[in-house]
Amino acid sequence: EVGSREDIAALQKALKKIGAEYPYFEVCKSGDVFTDQHVAVLSKYPLTDVVPAYTEKALYFSESDYDAVQEAEILKALRVTAKVEERDITLFVLHLKSERGGYESDALRLAQAEIARRWIIPELTQGKNVVVMGDFNSERRHPAILRLRGFDDIFPELIQAGDDKYFDDFTTRWTYNYRGNKEQIDHILLSMNLAGLCKTNDYKTGEFGIKTSIIPIEDDAVSDHNPLIVDLRFK
Repeated sequence: EVGSREDIAALQKALKKIGAEYPYFEVCKSGDVFTDQHVAVLSKYPLTDVVPAYTEKALYFSESDYDAVQEAEILKALRVTAKVEERDITLFVLHLKSERGGYESDALRLAQAEIARRWIIPELTQGKNVVVMGDFNSERRHPAILRLRGFDDIFPELIQAGDDKYFDDFTTRWTYNYRGNKEQIDHILLSMNLAGLCKTNDYKTGEFGIKTSIIPIEDDAVSDHNPLIVDLRFK
C-alpha cells in the first residue's frame, strides 16, 4: 500500500540520491475511497502494457448461512510488463481485503482472488512469464492463496516462493504481526514458465535460481510489514 503517483515520484527521486535508481514506475488507479492508497511498481527495466485497474466483479456470500450475496471487486490492482534481459515478464500487483471483519472479509478476499485468477489465466495459457505479488492478507496455504495459485481450476499453477526450499536463512519467516501472531501474508508467486528459466537451487554449492528472504524491520514509521525479497538467477 503506497500513496499517489506524486508520492512515488518523490520516492523515486529520494532513492536516486542514495544510488538506488529506478527510472521506471507505474501506479494503479485506486478504488479505495477510504484510504486512497495504491499499489505500484518501481523498476530498473522499461514497463509496458500497463493496466492500472481491474474493474470486473464477482459475487460472494457475505453471511455464513449463504443468505446474503454481495459484489466483490479488487480496489488496488496493477498489471504491467517488464522486459528483463530480453524476456517479457508480466507483473500483477494486488492488495486483497484485510483480515479484520471475520467471515465476510474472508469471503470477500476469496472472491477477489477469483477475480485476479481470471486476470492471470490468459497469461498462463499463452505461456507467458508471470509474477503475482502483493499483500494478500492470507497465509501460504489459506484458500485465497490457493485460488490465486490455481488449485481450484485446471489451468497452470503458480509456484509459492515462500515455500521452505527457496529459503537459505530461516531466521525471519513472517511479514506482518497481526495481534501478536507473526504471519507471512505478503507473497510473490511465480509461473512455472518463469521458474523454468531459472537455475536449479543447489544448496551444496550455494548456487541458486530462486532465493527468498524476509528482512526484519524494527521501525513502524518505515513500514509495519517486513519486506519479502525473491532473487531470480536465470540459466
